[in-house]
Amino acid sequence: MQTVHFDHRLHITVYEAGDVLPPYVDPIPAWLANEASCRASALRIDRPRFTQGCIAVWPSGIEPRRAASEVEAWTAEDLRGVLLADSRSHRCFGCGAWHEVLYPVDTPEVLEGWRHRHSFESGCPTCGAEFATSRLAGLMINPFDPEG
Repeated sequence: MQTVHFDHRLHITVYEAGDVLPPYVDPIPAWLANEASCRASALRIDRPRFTQGCIAVWPSGIEPRRAASEVEAWTAEDLRGVLLADSRSHRCFGCGAWHEVLYPVDTPEVLEGWRHRHSFESGCPTCGAEFATSRLAGLMINPFDPEG
């Protein structure tokens, strides 16, 4: 687990695979378990008091480093390019199939401006409908219907 302090009020904690997660942080969904660029994380803003569980996503080709000890604690530079996201279920408006989509969440100013470093997917993996019909888009789309 690594916590990066951006200022006196904003903290982001990124968890390793073996860490015990607090109750407000969900584990990485099974369909993202093999994605090295995704880690369970928590965004905490002290004023106003707010904590949100989310998934930290590094840009394609960049993997987060592992910190062996507190001596090697992460800095804001280790989160350069990171987007915070969550996994949501969406239904294709074309065929009705449900898909889990990794969708960016609103973040503080310190993490804004990195969307251009990420690839986005759109369209339905089931029927092939483009975004205009399917309304499916996000950082990643699970190609398998969780219901099916």
